Amino acid sequence: MRSQITDGLAAHLLYREIREEVFAILEDIIPEKTNKNNGRLGMDLWNILVLGTIRLNCDWDYDKLREMADNHRTLRQMLGHGIEEDDKRYPSRR
Repeated sequence: MRSQITDGLAAHLLYREIREEVFAILEDIIPEKTNKNNGRLGMDLWNILVLGTIRLNCDWDYDKLREMADNHRTLRQMLGHGIEEDDKRYPSRR
């Protein structure tokens, strides 16, 4: 799955300034009254950025995205899952 998308996302991890700027933008677009402690279990800003970027650029529906997030090793690594977290799965939207 190595591509310009994953290379671009990896740059966020390598360059602190870029990462801080991107996360500041993400924090700013969260509505004020939103409780950041609520939401889907395991979905932090990084997961949202990675999954949203992949879904839009690959033109996948949510079912395909979930299948890939649960089973594709490179995507799982981008999401920060190590080998010992092979059983981590993302809940269905339904």
